[in-house]
Amino acid sequence: MLLVACVWGGMFASESSTSTEVVLTQEKLELIEQNLIIGLESNIPSLQASAALVMRQVRSIATQYEFSLSVIPLMRLVRTETNDATVRMAAAIALHELNSARGDFAIARIAKFEENPRVKKLLQAMTYERGLENNLF
Repeated sequence: MLLVACVWGGMFASESSTSTEVVLTQEKLELIEQNLIIGLESNIPSLQASAALVMRQVRSIATQYEFSLSVIPLMRLVRTETNDATVRMAAAIALHELNSARGDFAIARIAKFEENPRVKKLLQAMTYERGLENNLF
């Protein structure tokens, strides 16, 4: 995570004082994704949640980058019912933001069988929102 913080901080250090545009190269984005995956796969719930939320923030800046390597670790966090509900919800939010077909399918399937009411409600809302975006309703 330290490397992510350095790269994240470095993004803004290269900006001119008048520019608000953040420049991220493909190489930097790959490095950020690799480090965030390490955070997602850790055994520390707060690190997992933070990595998921940072991924969501980076995705909002770098919309052209797909974060395709992150889909499976995020799906694993959302699917595993023994994980803390907050971690599962943070992972679901990040997964939803990635807008991948595999992630959307996983969110919809998990929502059908979820027992935790908070997680279930969030997943159902995401499934409904994606359905509206794709004109399925």
